[in-house]
Amino acid sequence: MAIIAASDGEPFILRAGRIYDQKNRIVSGVSCIIKENSVIIISQNRAMTELSLRKKDEAGISMGTQ
Repeated sequence: MAIIAASDGEPFILRAGRIYDQKNRIVSGVSCIIKENSVIIISQNRAMTELSLRKKDEAGISMGTQ
């Protein structure tokens, strides 16, 4: 599972190849692949965008660089 945010701050949850909005509804037309340090977002027309992820430590503090 991974959590990403849109440029306006709206959070999205990525889980099992699906993307969910903040009301836990599946976002249609997109899917995802979660890797160890990144997420690949795949649109309906097969365009791919890779996003780097930051992990959180046990205290919930983000680790890594932007």
